[in-house]
Amino acid sequence: MFKNMKLGSKIIAGFLLVVVLVAIAGTSGYWGVTKVGNALHRVANEEVQILDAGSEMRLSVETAKRIAEELKNATSALATDDVSLVDELDKAFTASVVTFDTYADAILSGADVDGETYIATDNDKLADFIKQADDLHNDKFQPAFAALKKAGLELVAAKQEATEAMEAMERES
Repeated sequence: MFKNMKLGSKIIAGFLLVVVLVAIAGTSGYWGVTKVGNALHRVANEEVQILDAGSEMRLSVETAKRIAEELKNATSALATDDVSLVDELDKAFTASVVTFDTYADAILSGADVDGETYIATDNDKLADFIKQADDLHNDKFQPAFAALKKAGLELVAAKQEATEAMEAMERES
């Protein structure tokens, strides 16, 4: 078939074949770049926020643990008898609980937090993990802090009584 064609026709046929191949390569490249762009958009606008929210949740738990340690130290038998310090630590703990709950809700339901838009996760395993973490936080972590606070307040009250008794004894002697 190509043997009987004129040279001009062969050149035109070859050029058309190259044009068709370039069009196919360009179309497949366009679709590939579009897919990559959509994937990058998803990572940048959804997955990074979920990672950020998870980091904020972890940070709030670490903060709460530090506050609990400070509460334990502040209310030990050798520490202060200042109740206002316990109140300050309780407020800080409550703020960390609010932060944890805010970011857990942002992952599960989507929300605007501090100017960032969080899209609810469509990952069922992640959602289940966040729900379990929230349940553990609500059912174990917060009651443990409440018990620590109660015991600390009892120690502070006992220390205040001991201090008053010592002052009374010193006055008597």
